[in-house]
Amino acid sequence: MFQKKKRQVIRFEQNLCNARVDDNDILFVRVTDKITDKDALLEVPLTHIAYVIKGGGYGKVYKSGTYPVFEDSKEVKNWQQGISVDIIYMPKDPNVPIKWGTNEKIKYRDEASGKVVGVAAHGVFDVSISNPEQFYRKVVGARREFSLREFQDRFSANVLSEFTAIFFQTIEELKLTSDKFDANKKSIQEKTGRLLNRKFEDEWGVSLNNFIIQYIGISDLEQPVREQEKQEVKQEKEKPAQARFCPYCGAGIDEDDIFCSKCGKKIAKESLTCPSCGKRNNTDAQFCVYCGKKLSEGNHVEEEQ
Repeated sequence: MFQKKKRQVIRFEQNLCNARVDDNDILFVRVTDKITDKDALLEVPLTHIAYVIKGGGYGKVYKSGTYPVFEDSKEVKNWQQGISVDIIYMPKDPNVPIKWGTNEKIKYRDEASGKVVGVAAHGVFDVSISNPEQFYRKVVGARREFSLREFQDRFSANVLSEFTAIFFQTIEELKLTSDKFDANKKSIQEKTGRLLNRKFEDEWGVSLNNFIIQYIGISDLEQPVREQEKQEVKQEKEKPAQARFCPYCGAGIDEDDIFCSKCGKKIAKESLTCPSCGKRNNTDAQFCVYCGKKLSEGNHVEEEQ
């Protein structure tokens, strides 16, 4: 008696990375097999969906269940010429929690105050595969597997690169000044999440779920500049008076001398008048030694008699 030939069945367990169906560390696996049976079947676990490419042609999405590899006689005829099947198994609910955060403060000019402030933010979100075909093109490619950690790192970096422009767009549409960011965190979170989700569904085939902004921090970036200016004024005030010499004989003279004590000639002395307090300063002074205001080149120069 002839023994009945066993039907070929392609299963998840054939993946080359030895991943289990319940393995939460693998985002997807690839199974490639040569078809040896015109009645061959492919299995998709209850926990997964599959993107199937036959003979290097177009792909098709299969939900959980058991399906014949060949759907019609035309495909069977092509199989006789040699055909392989490539199956990408993707979890229905990958439950991929991803943390995100700004590496550096985002510079933002607050139109209300005219200040340049630094914005820092961080939070979390989940992703799920919404378009297997687009996900295959953007993420899978020729890879046989993709670890969860690898995907988290790559995806969070892409989210962060898009976050800045979308964040500014959001606060502009909500007409928020920087002092109101924290109080309106929920509104910013909802609108930013929707815009990010739309972008990554189109480009990556994944949905951003439960996008949360856990923290928004604002700091004044102009403060260090103001402190530096104050320090410069202080240093200018503390500078010792510059030595003066008679332009005729070179003898040393005091600041208030009108005549040289050695040659007796009258010494003309120019000064800058401060426009703020009216006091006279040396012509080489940059700041008024009395009130600290900056002296410009346009200040009036007077000659003492």
